[in-house]
Amino acid sequence: MKVYLAKDITNLPLYGDVPDLTQGDTTVVDSFDISDKEESYIDAQFVDQTNAVCDAALDLGDYQYYNASQCRLLLGWLEGELENKDKSTLYDFFIKLKDYLQYAVDNNTGIAIEL
Repeated sequence: MKVYLAKDITNLPLYGDVPDLTQGDTTVVDSFDISDKEESYIDAQFVDQTNAVCDAALDLGDYQYYNASQCRLLLGWLEGELENKDKSTLYDFFIKLKDYLQYAVDNNTGIAIEL
């Protein structure tokens, strides 16, 4: 399970009709792994909520790309989660994700999550 950040989307290969961040090199893509501890909570505390916010279809075993507009929506949701649940089991994941989302919004790129 991994989260990817597109630092630059201009020359990334496509997965269907979206950038395939799993194939980008480290000059254009950054990533972090979702820890084993976080994996056990990701479905209940993240997947359904973010699917609703972004009208997405992320599920275990899937790859989901979020463009800059979706990242803006996710960032708003995530900031609320961090205010309300700063002791969440996903707190460290949320903090890393927030940095990626902010970069994607500021630079008109995107992120991908592979579960």
